[in-house]
Amino acid sequence: EQARASGYEPTQRPLPLPSVREPAKAAVVAVRQAAEHLGERDARFSARALEHEARLFAEGRANSEKIREAIGELAKKGELQHRDVQDRAAGGRREATTGFTTRAGIDCETKMLRAAQVLQNRKGGIGPTNATSGHLQRFADAAIRKQERIGGREFTPEQRAATTSILTSAKSIHILHGHAGTAKTSSVLACVQATAEQKGYTVRALAPTNDAAQKLGDSIKSTHATVASHLMRDSQPKGGSQPDKRELWIVDEAGLISARDMQRLLEKAEREQVTVLLAGDTKQLGSVEAGEAFEQLRDKLGSVDLIDIKRQRDEQLRSAVYDSLRGEVRAALSKVPVMEANTRAERVAEITRQYMAHPSEERKETLVLAPGKDDREQINDAIRAARRERGELGRETTIEALQKSDLTRAELKQAARYQPGWIIEAGRRYAFGPDKGERG
Repeated sequence: EQARASGYEPTQRPLPLPSVREPAKAAVVAVRQAAEHLGERDARFSARALEHEARLFAEGRANSEKIREAIGELAKKGELQHRDVQDRAAGGRREATTGFTTRAGIDCETKMLRAAQVLQNRKGGIGPTNATSGHLQRFADAAIRKQERIGGREFTPEQRAATTSILTSAKSIHILHGHAGTAKTSSVLACVQATAEQKGYTVRALAPTNDAAQKLGDSIKSTHATVASHLMRDSQPKGGSQPDKRELWIVDEAGLISARDMQRLLEKAEREQVTVLLAGDTKQLGSVEAGEAFEQLRDKLGSVDLIDIKRQRDEQLRSAVYDSLRGEVRAALSKVPVMEANTRAERVAEITRQYMAHPSEERKETLVLAPGKDDREQINDAIRAARRERGELGRETTIEALQKSDLTRAELKQAARYQPGWIIEAGRRYAFGPDKGERG
């Protein structure tokens, strides 16, 4: 109707689709889409997973034989590169098997490591420039003593060593690897932030999630933002309106950052002549997207480490945490109370009972961790019901909210992945389509 109103008569002839109808070409397209899909979440993936996803993307236009031929063809061209991967075998075991990585993934990681090396070689130390080692040591000692007075407790030897290493280094990138509970935020990061601001730096607290960014910002008294929103901020190259303004980006939970976002973050730091401090733990959750960026950077550049856990004051519990960090699950579980439940209903009931056994003030500081979304919803419902019985909850209100579909970028391009009843929200303004925020 719009075309006719503008003086154009649409043709009734359907658009030809010859290339995608040919099984060989359809197989190549499907394998590329499958590799893009798998490569978004994992740097390496098994040949079996690639074949499986390619069959789904092919939508019946290519059989398994053509898909395997397409995989071989793309491997010869270098778009897919052979890598050994760990995959599930019979009985739930993990075993080494044939797999692949993508050229795009390798390019991303190469650029990330190159940007990190540039920052490693560029001078951007927080301490005084052209100072002797003795002067730098005294500078770090004074900063630590000041933070100890503010925090009301002495630094441990490893906290002192880590802080000194960062404050006396001339590099523009620092990596702090600290296990959960080592008090790295209240000791090392707080001291580095206060010292940097004293030396004229603008300090920004960054993290992959809004919650983590806010906690870091509140702890070290700095402006905070998520890594994603920070990457959207316009670059300000050195030499602009404030050529002498120096910045330090303190990035917490760096292990959650993908290689793609880490590459963009370090390249942005390189452009803007910024000093970066990445803090994280390779033993905690990894990034949703592919890369293991923090671990790669730590392997290449080295790190200052905090391993002495302070959070668990009970010696047996602390020992169990160290066992878990080493992957010795049986030893860890032997040191803590364990209850086995035969069904999910039993588990939900017991978790609810134990949670409600705590006084209400303690419950404000009590966490319940669940393995999946279904568990989470059932446990929440059960706890709410128990609290309602005690008269702890007021009037109930139901709120409808959208839940992210969690499709990869490759899946978003394929209409067959969408389901009836889904809501699509435009993330940007389209020239001949919806405006940003518009839903359909």
